Amino acid sequence: MMKRITLSTLLLVFCVLMMGLMALKLSRVDLKVEELARPARLFNPRLIECNFAPRKEWDVHISKDHDAFFYVVSQQTFNWLGRGMQVVVFETQDGRYVVKFFQVGRLKEETPRGFFEDLVSGESESKRQERRNHREELFSSSKMCFEELQDETGIVYVHLNRTRDKIHGMKLVDKYGQSHRIRGDDTCFVVQKKAKYIIPTFITLMEKGDVDGAKHRIDQVFDLLLSLARKGFADGDDALVRNNNIGFAPDRAIYIDTGHIFRTQNLDVYERMMYEFKVRLDPLEHWLNVMYPDLGAYYAERREALLTQLKQEKNAPGC
Repeated sequence: MMKRITLSTLLLVFCVLMMGLMALKLSRVDLKVEELARPARLFNPRLIECNFAPRKEWDVHISKDHDAFFYVVSQQTFNWLGRGMQVVVFETQDGRYVVKFFQVGRLKEETPRGFFEDLVSGESESKRQERRNHREELFSSSKMCFEELQDETGIVYVHLNRTRDKIHGMKLVDKYGQSHRIRGDDTCFVVQKKAKYIIPTFITLMEKGDVDGAKHRIDQVFDLLLSLARKGFADGDDALVRNNNIGFAPDRAIYIDTGHIFRTQNLDVYERMMYEFKVRLDPLEHWLNVMYPDLGAYYAERREALLTQLKQEKNAPGC
């Protein structure tokens, strides 16, 4: 009789524990759903409050001229532009720059947890390590692009570590016109020149009859990828056109998404540009051939001329 009572009690306790774990699991799921749904309705400044411990490797040398530039820019109102997986994006009132605030919740360091906590959260240590690695990649890439690839990325200012009494109030206006006053010191962000996507740019130019302008923009795309290769960098995302990873600033083509740019050793510029044309720019060439055959012909002509030049450079004596 005692054994039966004991087994019944243990079974009841087990069922209660499992129900409690399920309730916690559902509660966390509800919070996740609420977090994902909130930006479509309302921006919450807590999304971008940086709670990372300062890291020496994220320190960036900012000149007085850059600080003065950002001080002027930060006096403007920043208007909602959109939200990606890692960033919330606002544009300056004059439409010349975008400010990409990192969403800390997607990148934050989780404290070590036990078996039951992992069971409730549904997140393993490998997943947490993946998030840490992704944060390292984003921050390192932002620093690298500011220090070495400003022309190619349009990044003109970065703030990767919390600061004190450096960047004060910044006014943000969300999607529905609600104003938020935040402390820039408490956020992590990059400031980048605003760029227009390449396909809409070509459509606009051709609708206006500006064929020479469209041809010049094709040259700028080639110049961007060649400049990156000559400096010993490459981009790991093959969906260059489909994902709108590059765009046009007023004076040149730039990378909009800089998160996949990495440094390479002994990069063969000719082979890299062959890859760019065969894989990453191929959708653009096909689109031009269908929509604007004259532009497609110009693209092919300029591509062959560039590859011929690079092959000659590669085969030149002493190279």
